[in-house]
Amino acid sequence: MTSDRKAKKVTIGLVSFALLTLVLLASAFLVVALEKKGEENEGELKVGTIESSSLTLKDVSFSENRFCFEPKAGDYSGRVRCNSKKVEVLSSTLSFRYTNASSVRGFQLILSLPDGLKEAMRKNYLLLPEVATSEEGATIPTEKPYISDYVKDGEVSSSEKCFAYPISFTWGSFFHGKNPGEYYDEDETGKRVSDEEMEATLKDFYSLVEDSRQTEEGKKASLTLDIRPLLG
Repeated sequence: MTSDRKAKKVTIGLVSFALLTLVLLASAFLVVALEKKGEENEGELKVGTIESSSLTLKDVSFSENRFCFEPKAGDYSGRVRCNSKKVEVLSSTLSFRYTNASSVRGFQLILSLPDGLKEAMRKNYLLLPEVATSEEGATIPTEKPYISDYVKDGEVSSSEKCFAYPISFTWGSFFHGKNPGEYYDEDETGKRVSDEEMEATLKDFYSLVEDSRQTEEGKKASLTLDIRPLLG
């Protein structure tokens, strides 16, 4: 069994904004934007080509164009509430087609994170996607529910398959696994937290995402997803 070491790269830019609530709070979201083929736009989703004569990935895309650490849609009351069109988006499904399907036994997905998001995990603010929990990422087998037939003009392709895999963040144990809007306004423990302590916590979370926005050289930072086909 062999692994194609030429990895297809996907990068996700980070952008931050202020979260308006009854007290001075802050949060942040990650924006994902498809890059036009042939361009090199820093901080956007970039899809390279696999340098392999036996395999090609096609139509790489995400179901959602951003991850957003905001209150849930419809949460318009309480200390932490939704005051804009930006609402919680914690999951986005990666999808693509691939050729020479019979030779592929799986895909290794590795999401590299900036230090700020790693620290948010260590502080239990967030749980990271499975593909970001180690340097090896996660190996996703080419079987259901991740694989489906590719149908064109009513015919099922014998050489191509479709791949789909959800990449999901979840809220960590610090917030009892809940959106901060639910934790501070509905959870019995969260409701007892003072405005001052709540503000300090959300400012800390914001600062960690803010730190993730730039490299040490002052350039826009990115999350990078490696897609490595496993052959054999």
